[in-house]
Amino acid sequence: MSFWPSDYDNSWTLSKGVIRRGVGLHSGKLSEVRLLPSNDCGFHLTLVDGNESSVPLSPDQVEESELCT
Repeated sequence: MSFWPSDYDNSWTLSKGVIRRGVGLHSGKLSEVRLLPSNDCGFHLTLVDGNESSVPLSPDQVEESELCT
């Protein structure tokens, strides 16, 4: 697992957004992922499904998942 800093004083962000589209591995449905620049510290996930609230991500949310993609 990668190291996440305790502070983001020397942090950086993307210079511009990136969008990737494709077919979902398990659903077979068209999917889209957007990586967007932000002034917020850390990593955040926003699902565009009508409830567009941002959820901060952290290493303690990671669980072992054997044989999963």
